[in-house]
Amino acid sequence: AYHLAEFIAYNASLASVELARERGPFPAWDPGLYRPVWQTAPKLEELFSVAGLSLNEVSGRVKEIVRSRPKVDWSLVESLTLRYGLRNATLLSIAPTGTLSIIAGTSSSIEPIFALAFTRVVTVGTFIEVDRLFLEALRAYDLDTSEVVRLVAESGSVAHNPYIPRRIRELFRTAHDVPPEYHVYHQAAWQAWVDAGVSKTVNMVYEATPMDVIKVYTLAWKLGCKGITVYRDKSKSRQVIYFGVKISERAAEERREAQRKEERPEVRAEKTRVAYVLKEGEVGGCPTCEY
Repeated sequence: AYHLAEFIAYNASLASVELARERGPFPAWDPGLYRPVWQTAPKLEELFSVAGLSLNEVSGRVKEIVRSRPKVDWSLVESLTLRYGLRNATLLSIAPTGTLSIIAGTSSSIEPIFALAFTRVVTVGTFIEVDRLFLEALRAYDLDTSEVVRLVAESGSVAHNPYIPRRIRELFRTAHDVPPEYHVYHQAAWQAWVDAGVSKTVNMVYEATPMDVIKVYTLAWKLGCKGITVYRDKSKSRQVIYFGVKISERAAEERREAQRKEERPEVRAEKTRVAYVLKEGEVGGCPTCEY
């Protein structure tokens, strides 16, 4: 994540320099005051040190991917910036993309998959979703049967399912399979090269304590994150996404109960006056205006 973020920041900087060469830098540009991200970004080793991690823990596969990344030359960006300036005061921001990701059929922003199968409750109804790439991975092992999908959907995860191949279990880690501190590490890796705040949710289990939340916020501050979002599962009486397909029954019952409350006229007696509260959209019956 750190090296990918650096690569994006590098190319964004070059693009901003090119725009500045054509149209001039942004109005408040002052090279004596501006501190570009390539001068302020902490080194990866520094982040590892603060987190108490070791670079030796990085897998060989990750190191291979990093080595294959095109090289960056920040000295070139520095010289071009001093000559032309930057067209943009800030270059990068990582938005949540919750709705856009649904339309595009992708995971949300830099978030891990919330669940391999889950129920999403929105204003127009309840939808059961199964991750497309996960289904393709099951298909590669001839496991894309209704029975397997149903079993996975009941929990939303395969991390502890011994009947699923190990490679799939390791690859398809959901938000709740990732320890809270690693959510923060991931955000910090991106934050190092992003000007604005990074949208990232630290998903915590229902049993998480206030001290667990304090530790997350403290770690985010130490690693230089500009903000942090914590969500403890079931901390709201109603939530947008539920784990597993079985939860859809509970979500549907909540929706039916809310609908029943709307349909029951509420009668309040106050001295000799009686007020009838009708559900939204209901018309007719008023003796004065007929609406």
